[in-house]
Amino acid sequence: IPHCTADKCGMNGSNSLPESDRTPLHFCAECQPKVWWTCNLTAKKHLEELIKFAQTHELTASEDHWQKSLDALKR
Repeated sequence: IPHCTADKCGMNGSNSLPESDRTPLHFCAECQPKVWWTCNLTAKKHLEELIKFAQTHELTASEDHWQKSLDALKR
């Protein structure tokens, strides 16, 4: 999967460690399904696992983002 040009996407390339540190862990709405398809993942299960990971590592912003994505799938 090529790098993404969206500013707020984990698939966006970086040229330095500080730039990489500013990149979010989550993917944009275009890249997320590509990752699921490429890795043969089920969206619901993958998001549930990401939420557990975020909770374990106290990544509140990422947990909130992934929870909103999971909630949207349930609609």
